[in-house]
Amino acid sequence: FYAKLKQITYNKDEFDDVKAIVIADSNIELAPTEKQTLEVYALYGGVKAPRLLDNAKLTFTSNASSYATVGSHDGIADGHADIEVKVTSRADLVAMAVVTVAS
Repeated sequence: FYAKLKQITYNKDEFDDVKAIVIADSNIELAPTEKQTLEVYALYGGVKAPRLLDNAKLTFTSNASSYATVGSHDGIADGHADIEVKVTSRADLVAMAVVTVAS
């Protein structure tokens, strides 16, 4: 390296440059009582590499909490649930995962 550059941007949210979010494994298979943490990445336009997001900045919702819950992404009973993940501060950044629970 000949020089190290530092960019300072004022009044810019950390998600302003994010074009989409993706889940590392969006088709999840669990046994009842098995747990898995979702890894959600931010995708940027251009050459910037994807970045793993802090789950505390995301909102998780299950459409079938009788099969899979979202607090710790637990499998509960045989069936499947769609898990929607949104960036809490940007409702337009959404990703989906399908959780299948089978004994």
